[in-house]
Amino acid sequence: MRSYLASIFSSQTPPPGAKEGLPYWIFWLLICVILLLVVLIFLRDKDLRRRVNEFFLGAKKRFHKLRLQVMLRRENQKITEVFQELGKEAWSENIAVELGKGIRKNLDDLETKKKNKEKELREIESKISALKSRLQELLNTYEEEKKPIEEAQNSLKTHLQACQAKEKDFEAKILAQHKEFENASRKLNKVNMEIHQMKDDSDIPEEEKQRIKSEAEGKIKALKKKKEAADKKITDLLSKKTPLENERLKLEDKIRAGEAELKSLESKQKEQTQKFQKEIKEWEKSKDKVLKALDEIKKKKQPLFTDLGKIFEESRVEHNNLIIYYAQLDRIKTRIQELEEKIRTFS
Repeated sequence: MRSYLASIFSSQTPPPGAKEGLPYWIFWLLICVILLLVVLIFLRDKDLRRRVNEFFLGAKKRFHKLRLQVMLRRENQKITEVFQELGKEAWSENIAVELGKGIRKNLDDLETKKKNKEKELREIESKISALKSRLQELLNTYEEEKKPIEEAQNSLKTHLQACQAKEKDFEAKILAQHKEFENASRKLNKVNMEIHQMKDDSDIPEEEKQRIKSEAEGKIKALKKKKEAADKKITDLLSKKTPLENERLKLEDKIRAGEAELKSLESKQKEQTQKFQKEIKEWEKSKDKVLKALDEIKKKKQPLFTDLGKIFEESRVEHNNLIIYYAQLDRIKTRIQELEEKIRTFS
């Protein structure tokens, strides 16, 4: 044993940087000695052992007692549920018992209220269903009215795009002719200026002036024809563009009118939809109130069924439909008594 402990403690090397002192294994040796002393004291002290045993035994008893109490609560819940089922069965089968007349009257009154509320609920649900159907019909009607207008709008927009494309084509051609006209005008002005400068230049011989003038007049004539041709083309293009522009304006007017018509229909649709939704919402609130009232009636009936079931269980009225409930109650009561007896043993 000594050699075994020595081999264990010899393997315990001090951490790096530890100062020189007592061997590290002495600490573990002291711990083992302390534990050994504690065990010896425990073995020699009978009173200590008894108290430890009592502690663990008490904990075990408390655990078992708690488990039994949970089971008891479960059985009590079961017996309450069986009392309710027994009372409900006796009431539904109209089985009379002298002590239960007052309870039966209360249950009958609650049942009358329940039927009235159920009738009210059916009427409300029917009203809500009718309103939703009318709302859907209204939406369908508006969709049918908007459909041809939207189709016409799409057709008009397609024609408008085509018209705008043609207008742009004409504008590009007119712009090109304007450039031709302006270019010819600049060249014509340049030629006229050259002729004017030539007349004032005395260094140029007269014959040369006549030749240059003759060539310039030819250029001027050609440039004038070019200007006239460009101007004529511009006029022709403008005459063709004007009907397109008028058509575009008409299409835009029609599209604006269609958009206004659609907007008016959507506004009416929204207004009437909101009215229907508001009315449906009010009926939904009434429905919630009726459902809450039915829930309250159900809650009030439960304890009455329980009380009526207890009365029948005590009187044991003979009836085939009630025998099964009596048997269930007997079994549960026996189980409750057994559990209570076991719990008392742990007290």
